[in-house]
Amino acid sequence: MTQAEVLKIEKSLSKIDKGSFCYTILFKDLSTGKSLKTYVSEKYKGQPSRNYPYWLPVLKKGIGTIIRNFIYLRGKPDYIDADSRFSLGL
Repeated sequence: MTQAEVLKIEKSLSKIDKGSFCYTILFKDLSTGKSLKTYVSEKYKGQPSRNYPYWLPVLKKGIGTIIRNFIYLRGKPDYIDADSRFSLGL
């Protein structure tokens, strides 16, 4: 089972969708200690992002939040796929 803990959340203005925000979420893989990250946007090309609602609880809970059963982005083992349908840990 994959598990990671949120270490930092950086909020910035989106470069693609003016007026919306993009979040860089930094994690620690709890089984390997490796650093991981993902990017989540509120909007994508003017439309609500399909994965933003899944990440909203993580953004609200913040640092220390544990996620489980995520998938790695194909070809980028240091990235969590933002389309992962993960579960929240304790």
